[in-house]
Amino acid sequence: MIDIETYIVNAFFVNNHLLIDRENREIALIDAPGVYPELNDLLNQGYKVKWIALTHGHIDHIAGLRDIVDLTGAPWYIHLNDLKYVEHAPRDMFASVLKVKEPPENPLFFKEGDTLSIGDAEFKIFETPGHTPGGVSLYSEKYSVVFTGDTLFKLSIGRTDLPGGDFNTLKDSILTKLYTLPDNTVVFSGHGETTTIGFEKANNPFVRIE
Repeated sequence: MIDIETYIVNAFFVNNHLLIDRENREIALIDAPGVYPELNDLLNQGYKVKWIALTHGHIDHIAGLRDIVDLTGAPWYIHLNDLKYVEHAPRDMFASVLKVKEPPENPLFFKEGDTLSIGDAEFKIFETPGHTPGGVSLYSEKYSVVFTGDTLFKLSIGRTDLPGGDFNTLKDSILTKLYTLPDNTVVFSGHGETTTIGFEKANNPFVRIE
């Protein structure tokens, strides 16, 4: 069994989702917005970080990447199309606010259909571009959860007015990937509250299925 815990981190209120395998004393991180007390507590208890998965490369979601990798030595995954955002982050206009450092070396790249596992959970990678060219979502059929980064929010969607964003691409990602999941799938987004696929299909004003 794994537990899912979510902590709001940094000035951009990013959801950092922790996947906790208490039996094997391992954790995995969805995004890396920063180091915070609850994460430090687990590390001090001897938990190891098995992997870090970046849903996309925007600075608010990767601000703590270097610190976390330096602390843990964990491997980190990103889609190749978003590596440029991670590499540019230390020169971003918000870099000083978020105290962003140069990214760690040796990124690992995932793509559509790849899987990451922790405990008894396996997460399938969906390419869900539109907010960024390399945005991904991670889906566990066993746990009926999907981590969507900034692709899909409760009653909203990710911005498409930033460099690399495209509304039609984002809409297609949601319709052809996320909305094909079972209605009871819980959506853990990069910001804000959880929701479900069924609720968004019926109520999301931007991408709605009647």
